[in-house]
Amino acid sequence: MTKGVSSCTRTSPVASVGPQPPLAQRGGVAGTQPPERPKTPKPQGPRRWSAAQPHLASHRWRGTSFPLPHQTVRSIYHLLFPGPIRHQLACIANTFTDLPQRPYPHASTLQTCKMDRIKEKMNSLRLENDEANAKIEELQAKNKVLEQEGLANEQEIKSLQHKNGILEGEVEKLEAQIKDFKKAADEGQQHGTQNETLQRRLQLLEDEAEEADKTLRETNEKLRQTDVKAGHFERKVQACEAERDQWEAKYEEMAKKYATLEKDLKDLQDEIGNI
Repeated sequence: MTKGVSSCTRTSPVASVGPQPPLAQRGGVAGTQPPERPKTPKPQGPRRWSAAQPHLASHRWRGTSFPLPHQTVRSIYHLLFPGPIRHQLACIANTFTDLPQRPYPHASTLQTCKMDRIKEKMNSLRLENDEANAKIEELQAKNKVLEQEGLANEQEIKSLQHKNGILEGEVEKLEAQIKDFKKAADEGQQHGTQNETLQRRLQLLEDEAEEADKTLRETNEKLRQTDVKAGHFERKVQACEAERDQWEAKYEEMAKKYATLEKDLKDLQDEIGNI
């Protein structure tokens, strides 16, 4: 485990970043090789480290090597490969507590990278929040249109039901008249002229009754189709309302995540400012 962490620390581009003085200040001239730096002697006695000591790791900084505690290397590894926010904050606190007294030129770079990642995550949450708001507004507009269509269908159903009641009353009246005319026709068989007149009137009444019955059937068919459409629109409205509730729940969850990240960013900025 220590070997993997040490390799990540040595090969990380963030850990190798540091301000370098110009070539002229280092004692060299443009187009020539820089002078050779004096080698730092290796520590002797108990300060010496090797591959057999996993609790120490070598870290190169401006051509020199110095030991880092294993806990510090692990904390820097967590900064380079972050996990959840609470673990990141704990690792940052342990890092700045366990670092040696010698300043690290790349510490500010690590903090900047950390803040940039949090800001990018907050920006992505803002974009998702805006998309969710737009989707909710679109669903609300669709829901409003469907509600208006449902009200129009209900009014049409009421109108057709009223017409159906009127036609049923007319049919009953015509049937009663037909019965009366049939009775009168039976009684007036002896009067030929009157009988013919009654027959003609009876035929006319039967024709009117058939026409009224046809109109009644058409009205019933329209009423049935309207009921089917109303049921379809009602199911569609319920589906839109369910989808709207889902988007509202998602919006609330994203708002909570956004508030949590914003609070974490503020706490991190306060800790960096205190440092």
